[in-house]
Parts: sequence; structure tokens; C-alpha cells
Amino acid sequence: MSDALLQVRNLRITLSGREVLQGIDLDLAAGEWLGLVGANGSGKTTLVRSICGRLPVQAGCVTVSGKDLAEQPVPAKQALGVCLEPAALPEDLSLRQFLDLWAWGKGRKACGVEDLALCDALDLGEELDLPLGAYSLGMKQKASLVAALMGDPPLLLLDESLSNLDPLSRVRLRELLGERHRAGCSILYCAHEFSELQRCCDRVLALEEGRIFAFWHREEWSGRDLEALFLAALEEIRGDRGDR
Repeated sequence: MSDALLQVRNLRITLSGREVLQGIDLDLAAGEWLGLVGANGSGKTTLVRSICGRLPVQAGCVTVSGKDLAEQPVPAKQALGVCLEPAALPEDLSLRQFLDLWAWGKGRKACGVEDLALCDALDLGEELDLPLGAYSLGMKQKASLVAALMGDPPLLLLDESLSNLDPLSRVRLRELLGERHRAGCSILYCAHEFSELQRCCDRVLALEEGRIFAFWHREEWSGRDLEALFLAALEEIRGDRGDR
């Protein structure tokens, strides 16, 4: 795919003696919303962590905006908006301090007015100077999403990033993500909720035991149940392996 913003080639990751990713090939086009789905332990989170550099690439290649992640990690990572797990947030820092630190990592002096507007949009504006350790799980999730969206990165990596949000916050985040997508942002989105994937994504890839075993384009699930398509494909591949 010549216009791919993200390219993953033959990515292999071994953790604790088990090959968690077994030769992943993936292209994400500029402006595409790509979903990842799979059972727990299928490799989704490991894939996202490898793409954003939190896990070193052991074999294969990850390229972001034409920059090899292993050879040019700083410019590659600066093109990414990464939503951290709530447990990974620094609990001793306030949200304002955390966002300033995140902005510095992106080559900026501090978070800007537009970043604070994101906080207001997600009802965090009055909590800016509270330590993140005092935040609820949902508030931490929103704080991480604000950091991911800062600076309008061309590629967003979201791993179950709407799962801890209240209904109103989910609606607001869908609107924000939809605006970014329509403006040309690419999104890689891991989720277990097929309704979210079916509503938002242009394409969905299915993982099982560290391999992509099926994929669907939006027109293929139009008027159909994406969850049923996934379960049928999963049953078929497990049947071919002789799983019970």
C-alpha cells in the first residue's frame, strides 16, 4: 500500500519464551480507521505496544510516516498519539504537569490552549491541578486520551480506550475521534465491543495466537453482524487446528 502511514512487516515478538506475535504484516493508510479484534491473549496489546515503541521490535520492521521505528525512534514516535493504560499514568503528577511533560516529549515547551480545551470538553478542566492518583479510573482514561490527542498526531493508537468511560464521555470521545478521522487522522483501534468497531472502522483485522487470520472491509459487513462474521471465522480456524 503506497500511501501507508503505518507499515508493519513480519513482526515477531517473544515474551517469556512464547512467540506472542508470529509474523504480523499490516498496512494502515493515511486517513483510515482500522480496528483490531481478537480473544484475550491473541496479541492485540503486544502489537500496539510494539508499534509505539514500548516493546522493542525483536524481528521484523515497523515504519511510521516513512521512519523506521528501530532506526529513527524519535521522529517515528512523534507522529503517534498513544493512549496509555490508566495504571501507567504518573500518580504523583497533576494532570497539568503530566500534559506539560507529554508536550515536552513531543518537542513543545508545554501544553497549549487547545489541549486545555480538550480537558474542558471531557469535564477535566476543574481537575487540572489534582494529582492523577486521586482520579477515578474513568478520569484517568480521559486524561490519557487527552494526551494522545495533543498536537493533532497523524496516527492514533487506542487500545480499549473507551472501555472505562461513562456514556456521555463515550459520546464526546466518538465525536472528537470522528472529527480527527474526517480531517485525515489515521486510527488503530483495539476493542472487544463489536458495535464500536462496526460503527467507526473502515476495516477490521482479526487476530488469533499472534496471527492475522481474517479481515473485513466496511462494505463486507454492511447490513450484517460483524460479531457473527468474527465468530464464524474464529470457529473455522480453530476447527482447522483441531481445537476443542
